[in-house]
Amino acid sequence: MIKKVFVIIVTYNGQQWYKRCFDSLRVLQMPVNVVVVDNSPDNETIDFIDKNYPEIHIIKPAENLMFGRGNNVGIKYALENDADYVFLLNQDAWLIEENTVNELVRIAEENPEYGIISPVHLNKEKDSIEKLLLRRIFDYQTTDKKLFNDLYLNKLQDIYQTQYINCASWFIPRKTIETLGGFDPIFFHYGEDDNYLNRLFYNNLKLGICPKLQIIHDNDRPRPLYESREQEVLWLIEFTNINKEINFDKELKNARKKLITNTLKRNKKRAEYWNDLLNFLKINKNKIIESRNISKEKGKQFL
Repeated sequence: MIKKVFVIIVTYNGQQWYKRCFDSLRVLQMPVNVVVVDNSPDNETIDFIDKNYPEIHIIKPAENLMFGRGNNVGIKYALENDADYVFLLNQDAWLIEENTVNELVRIAEENPEYGIISPVHLNKEKDSIEKLLLRRIFDYQTTDKKLFNDLYLNKLQDIYQTQYINCASWFIPRKTIETLGGFDPIFFHYGEDDNYLNRLFYNNLKLGICPKLQIIHDNDRPRPLYESREQEVLWLIEFTNINKEINFDKELKNARKKLITNTLKRNKKRAEYWNDLLNFLKINKNKIIESRNISKEKGKQFL
């Protein structure tokens, strides 16, 4: 039985990537349904798709939903149209081999304990693994060490368990989404994929990397929006992690204590850190608690 696969692509002024991304989906051995959720402020993306890729279904939100909420709109549409699998693909990513989706379906069907699987991400030149993935995945602490042995001995398997893959090409079975729901809208931009993985592990589902499959992810460039908010994103990931029990009153008390201590010691940098954390918790405590409660439920939350 042929499985129904929906490819969801959230776009925002990505004209430099569209042709490579969309063309790679046209030549797949397995037909897919492509859905673009366009966050761009104008209609340039829509006009380009209408003219060159009429088979793509376009959703144009009334506002910029950013990455997480934009994907939620596409995921909801896919489920309403009987998707068996949802393939979240970045606008700056494209497939290399025509059999990629066939293989992802086969691997997912043969390994139902995996809630998300992904190909390896290569850089644009195809001469290296994408830096972000390389930094996180090739680590004995996060990835099944059999991958390294099998890679060296030239006996790679289809899939290996890992703890992190950035969301540039997540292949997600319907059952995963029906258990976890969508991305948590508490995340403005960045960190939503880390949070989703924490929820995946909370529900005893695995994350898998498929080393025989590759995509291109043209992501080796500065991310000024992330860099300006990096600490806040890291705190949000930490405090929304439902795999950890958190006493927020205790966290607030500790932050106040550390702020006073470092102020008295004239340690300006550390005092600023604890002051920022204290303010972050005061502002976000209630919505983080609400987020954690919703995330512990099973169902199509956030969609």
